[in-house]
Amino acid sequence: MTKLIIDLQKINKIKSYEVDGLIINLEGFSTFNGIKFSLNQLDEITKIIKSSGKKIFINIDRLYGEDDLGQLYELFNVLKNIEYDYIIFSDFAVYYYFNKNNDLKRLIYDAKTMGTNTDDLNFYKEKNIKVFVANELSKKQIKLLSETNNGCFEVFGYHQIFYSKRPILSLFQEFDKIEEPLNNSLFEIKELSKDVFYKIYESELGIFVYTDYIYCAYKEIKEFVNNFSFIKINPIFLSEENLPLIISYYRDLIKNINVIENDHLIKEIYPNTKSGFLLKKSVVLKEDFNE
Repeated sequence: MTKLIIDLQKINKIKSYEVDGLIINLEGFSTFNGIKFSLNQLDEITKIIKSSGKKIFINIDRLYGEDDLGQLYELFNVLKNIEYDYIIFSDFAVYYYFNKNNDLKRLIYDAKTMGTNTDDLNFYKEKNIKVFVANELSKKQIKLLSETNNGCFEVFGYHQIFYSKRPILSLFQEFDKIEEPLNNSLFEIKELSKDVFYKIYESELGIFVYTDYIYCAYKEIKEFVNNFSFIKINPIFLSEENLPLIISYYRDLIKNINVIENDHLIKEIYPNTKSGFLLKKSVVLKEDFNE
């Protein structure tokens, strides 16, 4: 049976989260643009999570340049004294370190939009590494990928569709001579040819663009949700007060309880939900994989 995980937002809420695991997003190492925690807080947080019986995930999914490797290896030294279950990564400098230390089984590769084929998932499965499956796929293709049994899947939240290390908003601010800084604030951008507003955010790690809607995979994945090792709720930009309900609905989904009713309730709470390409034909997939 799959396990439900979510990004940690508040330390004092750790014991009240009705999930199987919590993701700690580390300052300077995680591309998550919600609440992050410092290395100094890590020992305290992991002990509280462990005492609550939940699994501990540490997210260090940023991209690292050559100049960043010293900072990364300092983190690895800290982690030697920390009790945790999994590391979420995107950069292969992380893979190299854990492979060298024969500890690949605790890695989860967050491939963002690139976890799209069974060959890749089976490659990582042979190395005991779990992989996040891309959201921008049809239901048929996601089901096929879930059958490798080492996949993870982000089922709810604003989905990151673009990431660049370039500080694009700051460059625009400088070019247009805007006095107020544009970084560390949430904005919306619109394509001239479309009536769609995407969320955009610039942090110290670069620029991030998110879907204009809340991605919601619910009733569409009920047949194969338990093929995944973990399913994830992404709380970024969402109201804290509604999260306990969303969590409870996904716990029901795992148990195949009240699926149709809960699907309607989710859409009442968040009318701006869509299932992405789950029930659409994709232009990037072979016809055999479209429904």
